[in-house]
Amino acid sequence: MEHERKELLAQKKAQLKKRQKRAEIQQYKDRLTKSFEYFSQKYRYVDETEALNEENKTEEIDMEEIRKFLSEPEEHQNEFWESDALIWVDWRDFDESIINYFNEKLPDTDKIQFECAETEKERGVDIFMKKNGVSAPIPYADDCTDRDTTLRSIQKYLSPQYQLRWYMGSLGSDTLAFCIYPTSEWEQIEQEFGAEKVAFYFAPIQQDSVMFEMDMNEVFALLEQRGKAQA
Repeated sequence: MEHERKELLAQKKAQLKKRQKRAEIQQYKDRLTKSFEYFSQKYRYVDETEALNEENKTEEIDMEEIRKFLSEPEEHQNEFWESDALIWVDWRDFDESIINYFNEKLPDTDKIQFECAETEKERGVDIFMKKNGVSAPIPYADDCTDRDTTLRSIQKYLSPQYQLRWYMGSLGSDTLAFCIYPTSEWEQIEQEFGAEKVAFYFAPIQQDSVMFEMDMNEVFALLEQRGKAQA
């Protein structure tokens, strides 16, 4: 009997050790999992922070290029044509592509949400912009889409947080240049150089702005007017 009790006790001790070992292994796994989750969140946060810092840094560089241009427009005009601050839009570009051009300049949280859909109207396509749970179509004419309506709709969507401006140095071309930056940045630029001067070179996009649809006589008249103003 004594021998059997010793064997039974030994078995129970062995089972207990196994359970303890399994518990220790599970605790180790739990700690490892928590550590993995912690570092994953930590490095994810670091990556997101670095990406945000990179976006801010790029924006600051672009705004400095605008400041440099405005300090001496005639001197820096040729150089500014190559600036990353400019978004170039061709009159033949697809309207959804134009939206994506601007989205590339915006942080993820502010990007324009949109979708394209076929329509029975002559223009063949609708573009719906989604914001705050509301989806609304860009108000094109029945027969065609057009760049001006797209650009005005982009400004309306992003207002008042951002301002879309037309770089007037591209006036007269069939490919026009635009800039988009936070309203606060434009206001700071206006304080430094004056609102009139900033608007002369970077015209705010209004709901009645005409850009690509401007008649050639109007283009030539405006170019002449601007030439006299700069003389």
